[in-house]
Amino acid sequence: MNGVDTASAERAYVGGLKWRQDQIRSKLGLIAAEIESLASAEKETRRELEAIELLLQATGHGTDEKADVSPTYSRDGRRENPSIGNGSGIGPTARRVYELAQQALRDAGVPLHYRVLADEIQKEMRLSGADPGATLIAHLHRAPHLFPRVGRGIYAIPEVLPADGSSAGNALGDSGRRPRVRRRTK
Repeated sequence: MNGVDTASAERAYVGGLKWRQDQIRSKLGLIAAEIESLASAEKETRRELEAIELLLQATGHGTDEKADVSPTYSRDGRRENPSIGNGSGIGPTARRVYELAQQALRDAGVPLHYRVLADEIQKEMRLSGADPGATLIAHLHRAPHLFPRVGRGIYAIPEVLPADGSSAGNALGDSGRRPRVRRRTK
């Protein structure tokens, strides 16, 4: 009798999981359709902006030289141009460092310590200076919007941060440091 109850409970559990799986797949389908719609709206808005800029240039009024920092997304929801470069005053070396760092963090899927990140970047290009890790930190500190610090020496990209907004930095307090523990003296 107990074996029948266990089998029945297991079937109910598996049925519940399959139902939830179908719900999540449906939700992903809706999100993918929304992303595609937004990408289409973005494309149309960019065309409109380009037309206005061309008209302003033709009339001799020029345009404001603002950097294009808005990302575009591929069909699978990944960022294609995560605001690196595009006339923002970032040199080719820094741009390459940022691209490699983003790729390494994206591939890892989790925030990484700067030493690990420096080792991954060094596989593709040489980081100048006596300490490649220090060179990387200098680059990362110039782009905190691209590489938020989530812990002591640990950096991420917004794509790999937990969806609920929590991060190692939040767990360590507002300053990102461990609270000071006073030791008793005898």
